[in-house]
Amino acid sequence: QSWPHDRIRLVLADTSQDRRFHRMLRKWVARCDYADVRLLRFTAGRKGLADLPRKESAAVRREVDLTMCRIWSRLTRGLETPWTLTLEDDVLPPRDVLPRLLEHFTPKVDAVCAPYRSRLQDYWFVFRGTTPVRDAGEGAQRVSGCGFGCTLIRSDLLSDHVFDSPDGTWYDPWFFHSRRLHVIADWSCRAQHGEGRSAR
Repeated sequence: QSWPHDRIRLVLADTSQDRRFHRMLRKWVARCDYADVRLLRFTAGRKGLADLPRKESAAVRREVDLTMCRIWSRLTRGLETPWTLTLEDDVLPPRDVLPRLLEHFTPKVDAVCAPYRSRLQDYWFVFRGTTPVRDAGEGAQRVSGCGFGCTLIRSDLLSDHVFDSPDGTWYDPWFFHSRRLHVIADWSCRAQHGEGRSAR
């Protein structure tokens, strides 16, 4: 990312339960130029869950959702920065996404996202109510919610939040929708959603 690395507090979550992968992360942390890096390693759900087929199984979708609630509840404890950029490991935003998202904040705006498409179905992780949109928008639009793949959020909204969701609703749109937050989707900052393995 083009944002100055000495102005970022980077927190990485390794929930893979894979020793080789964790060693790779530790080596990367040791040689990266970020001034403040924290690498968390913890078990949030059963190993391999992220790679199970979700489209055909409501039970797997629910298990993934509850696991993600545990991960984000752990990651957002004790935030000390005014802004938090959530970034999943299979989402690739533009290099200058941080300043571009930050431009949209006013005292009334709670979060701004870089939209990205689902890898499993034909829709974007941008929501009207709790329903994802199928067609891309233009410019900056107010929406009901978005995915946590690449979203800039006011940290005070996250630091004391316990993530959950009712059955059949993903945790991330529910986070915004249930609290009536003011969310902007910047369609000029579309992110790519990786075609490989699911986020760990």
